[in-house]
Amino acid sequence: MGRGKQLTAYERGKIDGLSAAGMSNRQISATMTRSPKVINNYLRDKDTYGKKKSPGRPQLLTDRNKRALKKEIRKEGVSIREVMTATGVPGSRWTSWRAVKATGNVEYCKGQRKPAWKPHHLLARLQFATSYITWTNEWDKVVFSDEKKWNLDGPDGSQYYWHDLRDDPRWFTKRAQGAGSIMTWAGFGANGKTELKIIQGRMNSTAYQELLADALLPCGAAIGGPEWIFQQDNAPIHVSRSSVQWMQNNGVGTIKWPALSPDLNPIENLWGIMVREVYANGKQYHHVNDLKNAIIAAWNSIPAHLCRKLLRSMHTRCIAVMKNNGGVTKY
Repeated sequence: MGRGKQLTAYERGKIDGLSAAGMSNRQISATMTRSPKVINNYLRDKDTYGKKKSPGRPQLLTDRNKRALKKEIRKEGVSIREVMTATGVPGSRWTSWRAVKATGNVEYCKGQRKPAWKPHHLLARLQFATSYITWTNEWDKVVFSDEKKWNLDGPDGSQYYWHDLRDDPRWFTKRAQGAGSIMTWAGFGANGKTELKIIQGRMNSTAYQELLADALLPCGAAIGGPEWIFQQDNAPIHVSRSSVQWMQNNGVGTIKWPALSPDLNPIENLWGIMVREVYANGKQYHHVNDLKNAIIAAWNSIPAHLCRKLLRSMHTRCIAVMKNNGGVTKY
């Protein structure tokens, strides 16, 4: 049976008067033509009467259902529908979704990526962090660089999963090579950025050296100061014999970089910021020119203070690598 109509302010005042006159609750009920239960509830607790919220419809899922959902959702790669099928819980997927979210311990998030490290990679990362742990302002003279692939239909696909906040994030392997619609190169340091370059076709050592001569040499000293140092990863064309010789001939000092360490390069954070801008609201591109213009605009919009802030993170990156014995960091 549903709840009866609540007493109005007039009715409550009349009941107060009748009660003060010495009438019993049953007599008041007969006089007011309201049920004895309503009269009793009001006189028992006048201050909170009418202020308590209705409990609404009973919950469809029991505590047992919720525990089953919470246990099943922690399995890798399962969707909410698969969890419902495995546990046999009733209701719609939105009911189960809300029940999982309400636990406060689980969130739906993107799987984090890490390179396919081997023991010697971890050792090299640890040695790098140990060597540069004392650097602070010294990072201001480093010009960081990287290539970035951009697709017309959006960023590379990423795996989403339900993550229990009390557990470590789930990681999956990222390979270094892959096709893309546009390839770009850029560099930045404490005092500015290089021009963002669009790479045409497959790049070899000679083309890479020409790119550096055009985009790096004219501004290296302005970005990193008179004693600037160049950072690059260990791609074959970067560390080939001819590229090493070219750098020596042009007075470009380089920092020894551990392989497979994108989390140590702050330019990756700039790429991330640009990705969110270029592909905002799920934007896709039908023409390469439109994508190119969006990438260049995003690069040009990056402020100088953000570049300096990212450089300041190098010290904490080294600390994180040491803390994790060369392993993955939050960067």
